[in-house]
Amino acid sequence: DLDDMKSSACNGPNSCSSESDILIECSTTQDDSSSSSSSTGSPKAPHGLRLPLVPEDSTDACLKSNPLLCSEAIEALKNKVDTYSCDEIQVSASPIIYVHQREVAHASTEQYESKGAILTSDNATTCHVLAFRSCVQGENNSKALGSLCHLDTTRNGSCILKIINEHMIFHRCGMDRSNPKEKQVLMDVHIVGGYNDKDKTSEEITNHVFDILSKAAREFNSMLIMTLKTCVVTSLNDVGRYNYPSASGPMARGLLLDVSSGQVNLLTSVNKNHKGPASTLRRVRLWAPPSQNDYLLVVHMWDKEEICIEPFQFEPFPDMDLFLQLPDNTLLEYSSTSPECEADDFCDEMRETVKYMRDVPMESVFGRESKVVTYALKKLSSPHNCDNSSGSC
Repeated sequence: DLDDMKSSACNGPNSCSSESDILIECSTTQDDSSSSSSSTGSPKAPHGLRLPLVPEDSTDACLKSNPLLCSEAIEALKNKVDTYSCDEIQVSASPIIYVHQREVAHASTEQYESKGAILTSDNATTCHVLAFRSCVQGENNSKALGSLCHLDTTRNGSCILKIINEHMIFHRCGMDRSNPKEKQVLMDVHIVGGYNDKDKTSEEITNHVFDILSKAAREFNSMLIMTLKTCVVTSLNDVGRYNYPSASGPMARGLLLDVSSGQVNLLTSVNKNHKGPASTLRRVRLWAPPSQNDYLLVVHMWDKEEICIEPFQFEPFPDMDLFLQLPDNTLLEYSSTSPECEADDFCDEMRETVKYMRDVPMESVFGRESKVVTYALKKLSSPHNCDNSSGSC
């Protein structure tokens, strides 16, 4: 029972060190309407989250000992949705844009007949899902930009900075840093993912993400105010922290951001019908050469109403049929960083992905000239479940 955990799970000081750097503000209110998505300005009752410049402990250790973050993580988990589908959460009639592993999507409130979009992702065990929503202080809140990414490595720091910079470009801020009247961007940040895995992969990603956010806060300084609205990562997301001391695994595995309203929900999973277009092809990208998959692929932009998949190489690999015949427990050990807590359909999806690589020639997807594949999102309120190799949905 998460209600019983506040006293036991939220012990600890407000910071890890007296010599610390203000990394990012944490709003003390649960009302998203009073966050940086407000048209009037700064969030109410901000609480400065301080992390040591040279931490003796990891960033995760600092986060889990912060009473405010711990309390808000519990509140967010209480409202977690087990399986998201169109009827599960009351959100605007906007297209659902699913973000796969190592992808990022941007969408604005000016798109899709001014209905914006719903950005979502799931299946994060050691991975982290980050969502950003921004507007300009003093301007109408109807013009906002949302972004969501799903990262699985500590090598995506430049990609996170590019996401933040995309928000500055969208709002046309930061063009003249010498101008004292330059507009200021207010940005909400939501992060979920990871758990106390034995290899500490989650902890490394958490440390990496907050290091990058700290650098961004300093780089953009007076032009950008970041408010950490949701922080359910690693220790704060581990089932062993919430009355399950003998277990380990993530409490929440995904996130949903309604760009129009700013509404955010933690998720366990997303209905398979919402994971298109081309969900299998997009999972195949994880098998591409490192130069083609070791970054966050932008699949949707704020100036185009379509999903774009850049060409990448894939081909059958040796002993593929033997790989497909492996029992589930062996397949998990070979293909997952967290075999003890993957979703029930992990092995089925893995075999589906490998069969695609075996049976579908790369040229039949991207053509001989290796062209970008695009899918136009035409229907605003219906789920998109296109899994073909070309065309539109």
